[in-house]
Amino acid sequence: MTKQDVSTFQFHANISEHDVSYRLRQMNTILDKGNKIRVEVRLRGREKDHANLGVNLLNNIINHFGDTINVEHKSDDPEKGIAAVFSRRKK
Repeated sequence: MTKQDVSTFQFHANISEHDVSYRLRQMNTILDKGNKIRVEVRLRGREKDHANLGVNLLNNIINHFGDTINVEHKSDDPEKGIAAVFSRRKK
């Protein structure tokens, strides 16, 4: 049995599209190695009033990978933190 490492990626609600696409490519290579990914969306100041932007960002990241990942944990509550842990789905 092999050990899976967990890599954490932190995002903010106002991240640019280029930065998101760059990190998605990084996540893809980590998932191909068999490791897990933890995505955290941090909200600062007024961003907390628009928590739906953070939830939408997290959902877009998960939808980008589609059926190729297995979401092990997902938290959409802005008070507790917007985060998800997922790994590559076994074929």
